[in-house]
Amino acid sequence: SARGQSAYLEKILPLFTEREEEIYRRGRNAKKGTKSKNAGAVEYNRSTGFEAVLGDLHLTGNHERIEQLLSVIDEADLKGQAAATYFKP
Repeated sequence: SARGQSAYLEKILPLFTEREEEIYRRGRNAKKGTKSKNAGAVEYNRSTGFEAVLGDLHLTGNHERIEQLLSVIDEADLKGQAAATYFKP
């Protein structure tokens, strides 16, 4: 979802290279032909930028970088789940 991608972006945005930042900005700022049904304009634009980065990495064959970025998201997600399930009143 756009909301989920926007939230994940917070975790990996500091890791972007200059080229990835440029692709992100171009994707985020591109004119969209549709609107999101379940997310605000900011979240939708940010998620589109995130998708642009992943798409570029895929098209250029940089699958290792995709794995690297997504592993950061997975690690953060797992830490959040562990913290959420640890406390049982």
